[in-house]
Amino acid sequence: MTPADPIDPRPDAELAVLLSDVEGEPELGDPDALFREVRMGMERSDGNAVGWLRSRSTPVRRTIALSAFLAVAAFGLLSLRPDIDSYPVPRMIASLVALAVLLILSLHHAIRPLHEPALGRGTLAALTAVALGATFVIAAVPISSRVDPLLHGSWIAGVVPCLMFGVLVGLPVYVVARLVDRGSVLGGVLAACAAGLTANFVLQLHCPMSAPSHDLLGHFGAAVIFVGAALIVTLIERQLRSVR
Repeated sequence: MTPADPIDPRPDAELAVLLSDVEGEPELGDPDALFREVRMGMERSDGNAVGWLRSRSTPVRRTIALSAFLAVAAFGLLSLRPDIDSYPVPRMIASLVALAVLLILSLHHAIRPLHEPALGRGTLAALTAVALGATFVIAAVPISSRVDPLLHGSWIAGVVPCLMFGVLVGLPVYVVARLVDRGSVLGGVLAACAAGLTANFVLQLHCPMSAPSHDLLGHFGAAVIFVGAALIVTLIERQLRSVR
């Protein structure tokens, strides 16, 4: 057997030339320069409002996102529906509790620490399906067989205003959830679920038109708009990453 050829300790000449042409990069093998470069990048990121928000701990970031929902919900409490006194109390409580619990779960999983494993597609699909499914059931199940024509007779005319109002009140929750997100790939879909749940929470308190036909188009429709738009954006982002 012939002894193995000794390894040449000298750096490859061509590689050294290529590395010398790169300007502004720390020298290879200089850990102090690498550390300074990373630290400067972190300081630049933390110097703006978004960087500061994302540098907070995960419980703080989740609290910030939840506070956005509480602020919007408080607005809903200030403008209660005119039929609130005759609306069935158990139905109202059950609807609001279900929407709030699912919203908290959506925000909890949308805002995650980077060291935890990424949320699986199956879990994401299940959470999204449950959020949309509960919103659909709340909108589709009629309150009673009796429909008050004063409150429910013009449900078609109220669909577009409710859609616009729902998107308007859900948008702050979506924006804040994305601002405090550190870049999770699927966080946008869960943030959209939280926004849709917020829209239905406030509309449940505010809108007096409780006919299922109106609620499905005007209330549940707002949740579909948020989640559908987030899914489209996520697919586009993935396509762009694959092209690169």
